[in-house]
Amino acid sequence: MGRRTRKFIGASAMLAFVSAYALCAMVLSETRPVHDASPLVQTIYFAVVGLAWILPLMPLIAWMERPDPEGRGNSLGSIGGFHSPGWRGRRLRTGRFTSKKLPD
Repeated sequence: MGRRTRKFIGASAMLAFVSAYALCAMVLSETRPVHDASPLVQTIYFAVVGLAWILPLMPLIAWMERPDPEGRGNSLGSIGGFHSPGWRGRRLRTGRFTSKKLPD
């Protein structure tokens, strides 16, 4: 399976998981122990729940970022050809690349 296909499948799975996770977090936040808790406990709850979705998705992200097997992939080097042979971009101070070709 190519990297682009893995990224599409992974992005779809992430969207579905985060949507379901957010709904569950909202339902749990309205239960009596959290709803009637002090503001400090609620802040801790939302901080933990707001960051906890990352942990189950880490293996999925690692799978999505796995390199293509040898002999597969884009002949230009990457999507859009930004890293194709002969192209040398200069990084501007803003962090963007110029589109000018530099002499060899």
